[in-house]
Amino acid sequence: MHPLVSVLIITAGAVPETTDLEKAVISARDAIHSGDIVFSAETELASPPAGALGRNQIDFHVVFDGARVLFERTMDAPPTFVRKPSGEQVEAFVVGGRTTERILLTENRFYHYIPDRLSSGAAFIISSGSRDAASDDGNTLIRSVFDPRLLGTIPTPISHYSSNTKFSLAVSARENVLVESDTITLQGGGEAKTQKISYTRDSGTKMAIWIAEKMGNSLLRAEIEPFVRQGAPSRLVTYSSDVKQYDGIWFPSRTVYEAIRGGAIDKREVVIVREARFNIDVPDNQFAIDALDPAPGTIMNDEPGIPSQVFRDGEFYPVAVHGDATVRPIAAAQSPRLFVFALASIVLAILLFAFYYLSKRQLRQ
Repeated sequence: MHPLVSVLIITAGAVPETTDLEKAVISARDAIHSGDIVFSAETELASPPAGALGRNQIDFHVVFDGARVLFERTMDAPPTFVRKPSGEQVEAFVVGGRTTERILLTENRFYHYIPDRLSSGAAFIISSGSRDAASDDGNTLIRSVFDPRLLGTIPTPISHYSSNTKFSLAVSARENVLVESDTITLQGGGEAKTQKISYTRDSGTKMAIWIAEKMGNSLLRAEIEPFVRQGAPSRLVTYSSDVKQYDGIWFPSRTVYEAIRGGAIDKREVVIVREARFNIDVPDNQFAIDALDPAPGTIMNDEPGIPSQVFRDGEFYPVAVHGDATVRPIAAAQSPRLFVFALASIVLAILLFAFYYLSKRQLRQ
């Protein structure tokens, strides 16, 4: 499953009563007007491997075209080299190119959509939102739990917030969960008051995250200590982020990834979000089902291998007891702001997974 090709799908369902927080955020939608959204993120290798050019450029461009939403991603990545025993450098692969994808908004979920696998009927969920339930698809680094009812919060790859600041962590089994206040020093200077959430997964992996509620509930720091077999070198992965407001919405302005394996420090990436412009004009009706335009019979999975919806006659229909998946109109007050936060989540998930993937690949070399 390729993490860089994502599409947003949200399943239909009853809309719960609107809270005061949600009303305040919905009213703020009036400040956003016609145009497009542009995300630009630059990635630099802090300690590039031999032969790597040392810079990635990723641009996101979103255009609203009537009922269709076009999501275009351009990624220009440096070639990565491996060395032969003779010392000769050989190009291993080059990541790059331009893709145009279609996005369908209904309500409450977004999926990892893989166009080149549609012929086999495959599409996999990235996240499902719930106030009370959390889930884990086995890869926390690209997991994003987002509840569209909480329109005032920015989702992150490993945490989820509710209006009463009660945290629901993206793990299937939680042990020794500890929530405490902590003040941390930011990379760019200054301090931030945060909520530190520490817990141990049933696999033995230890995790801690630091959330700044007054900075849009942004993830400022994360530490992941994977479980290792007896005798294997210990590992520790850390993420540290500075954040900045763009049009009132918080995004990471600088993110540093660091991996420590057996005492050796591997400091990989620095990410800078260059700009985020929000100019949106969406008609007061639903996004058409053909915005995704999947092949008839395409199966959507709540979990890999467990079908929940099938596409036929222009709509997704439920499979077995997975509930009503019929597309229905979206309130105009919800759809644009929901899309902005969900897209922010996708951007951050893509970047963090890219860090993790590059680190693992370099360790294998």
